[in-house]
Amino acid sequence: MALTAAFLAMPRSSAAQTLPVSWEDADKFQFNIESILLNKSSVPWRVQVIFTISNPTYPNAAADPLGALWDIKTAAPFKSQSNPAPLPTASPRLSVDVGWDTSDYTNNSIPANSDPMLWLKSPPGSGIAPALPVAANGLTQALVCDTIKCPGVPDAMISRTYYVTSSISPVPFFPAPDPVRWGAATMWGHPVLQVGVDQAGRPVWGNVPVKSVFKTFTFNNADPAVARRQVVDINKCKGCHDDNVHGTTLIPRLTLHGTNRTEEPGVCVVCHNPNQTDIAYRTSGAEEAVDFKRMVHGIHAGGMRRNPLVIVGRGGTLVDFSGVRFPAELSNCLLCHVERNGRGTFELPLAPTVLGSTIDTRSRFNTPGLTDGYIDINPWNDLKITPTAAVCSACHDDPETRQHMVSRGASFGITQLDIWAGAVVEQCATCHGPGREKDVRRVHEIGGSVTGSASLTIGSAVYKVEESTLRVSGERAPRNAQISVANAATGVLIGTVIASSEGQWQLTVRISRSQAPGKVIARSGNLVATREVKFD
Repeated sequence: MALTAAFLAMPRSSAAQTLPVSWEDADKFQFNIESILLNKSSVPWRVQVIFTISNPTYPNAAADPLGALWDIKTAAPFKSQSNPAPLPTASPRLSVDVGWDTSDYTNNSIPANSDPMLWLKSPPGSGIAPALPVAANGLTQALVCDTIKCPGVPDAMISRTYYVTSSISPVPFFPAPDPVRWGAATMWGHPVLQVGVDQAGRPVWGNVPVKSVFKTFTFNNADPAVARRQVVDINKCKGCHDDNVHGTTLIPRLTLHGTNRTEEPGVCVVCHNPNQTDIAYRTSGAEEAVDFKRMVHGIHAGGMRRNPLVIVGRGGTLVDFSGVRFPAELSNCLLCHVERNGRGTFELPLAPTVLGSTIDTRSRFNTPGLTDGYIDINPWNDLKITPTAAVCSACHDDPETRQHMVSRGASFGITQLDIWAGAVVEQCATCHGPGREKDVRRVHEIGGSVTGSASLTIGSAVYKVEESTLRVSGERAPRNAQISVANAATGVLIGTVIASSEGQWQLTVRISRSQAPGKVIARSGNLVATREVKFD
């Protein structure tokens, strides 16, 4: 076993701080939230999450279901492993979080009429975030199930089924008098595995990204659980985030925050919610919203914004996204967004449950020479951007467009209470709604989903033996469509690519001679094309 060439090629200073990431081993691990039990007999409420971690590659799971489950108390992937210097120790992580309300997450426990002085936390930059879910450490706090604590778990699996219990005090953050109705449990983290050896033959351990998962539940047994709205499709995200070169840029797969949150937007939005900013680590300057609907648009538009998007991350790290260049047509919302019944999730008006994005938590930074600053975690006094403007201004951030938004009812500094009270009313859909003169589809020049009326052809499929490179290209594809290319004989995915606005596309991947296909198949929606591979 050897380390990947990419890791061995890293500069010494970079390798000293970075663990290798093994996507190749990701299929050996799967997070499973088996069930969620709620106890409301006393305050705070107690939420028990029962979970397993399985090995989908285990060959005999039907006959030996216990063997297909990882023992997280003893197995090596769930223990810290020492690495040879200068690499850091490889430490696994597993978190089981509880968030609410799925109408739009805020994880709020603060009543609207409480004493605001109770919610001032210090010091600034301490990592205290205003709107985080309740977290439990799935490795150190998890207990092994028994038949009493985990009813319904099969006896054959109970010794490798675990549970954590969290205490929560949910308070509604919406105008209706109803209590909080729906919540979600999330499971994220990473195990570790030996990924190779160094030049002295010593084992090297790295992180294994595992797809994060979530499961919704109801706070009222009379109501079925309702999940948060789905806005994007992770499979569309993978059209760019696939560890391949798009244009001149290598775009990595989506595993973030230390290989802990992986390829599941439904988990991202629990923390990246409308009441969250970067105040947890910021010690100066204007706060930046990290609400998912605003932040992701701002990141993708980093290269076109008038003002750089700079978010303060863990440890005070400045993350500047002004160098981001979207590898396809940025205006095509369907590259990320989904459609239902012909209506895209980017179209107006937004649902009334969508909250504004906080840009000012009313926190205070330290006065020079003093320690008088604090983080204000009370969401009721947050200043927000109204919901539609929060999204659109993440890309269109010039002052002229901002003034246009304000003239049509948007605000860039208003509390959510005032939004609900109608102090301002966004009128964006009047002009930009479906069928209107400046319909979002029309202004962004977006067509519908890929249909059979379009065509798809493979003009060339060549394997360069000396370069171990496969190049597949074509034209006449639907503009900006996502195209997947696979081995026609086995169905194994080779890669994905986004067609240009003229319908041209090319996928270039490195692949071993033994894995090179004799024939490739390309798919986009219900369009299919095949071609024999020429070996050169």
